[in-house]
Amino acid sequence: KGAALMAALLQTPEYLESTRVWYRDRLRHLDTSTEHGKRARLMFLATEGAFMLRYFGLMEIDENEWQEMFHDMSRFLG
Repeated sequence: KGAALMAALLQTPEYLESTRVWYRDRLRHLDTSTEHGKRARLMFLATEGAFMLRYFGLMEIDENEWQEMFHDMSRFLG
């Protein structure tokens, strides 16, 4: 079902554009000229990637590993 929703999103320009705007807005407030801003951007992208891998069923991630991953990412952000 998730893959079908993603395929529909990619085929519907108005939904795709609103998603692009949402992501652009999330990243727009980061100051990527600083190390912290660069790490925050990387953590955001890693979080999105992990979410997609898990919820589209591309990678089995149990709840314990899920929590560990986010703990590791938050430590990386510092």
